[in-house]
Amino acid sequence: MTFSSTARRWTIALACQGVLCLYACATAPSDRAASDTAADDRIASDVKAALLRDPRIYDAHIEVTADRGVVRLHGVVAETEDFAEARRVAKSIRGVKTVISDLRLVDRR
Repeated sequence: MTFSSTARRWTIALACQGVLCLYACATAPSDRAASDTAADDRIASDVKAALLRDPRIYDAHIEVTADRGVVRLHGVVAETEDFAEARRVAKSIRGVKTVISDLRLVDRR
């Protein structure tokens, strides 16, 4: 199957437009100051360290992100009690405003 000259031009134009859109999204200026991003990075790091220190929580499967003081916990936990404990530990860190838990209980059968 061969493309006509016009079809080929449209295909190239659409591909270029897609690439330009992706580039524009990737390079869009952030509405956040570097200090805000650094503060969230510190909060996420502090939460992860606190989870690591807590002997009741196996933190290897928990990812921590922070955005404007809102901490999100992603991953899996092995025990039902770990849901509440992970939230409690995260909430105890200075700068944390809210904790959102996306943790799931892993089936160990």
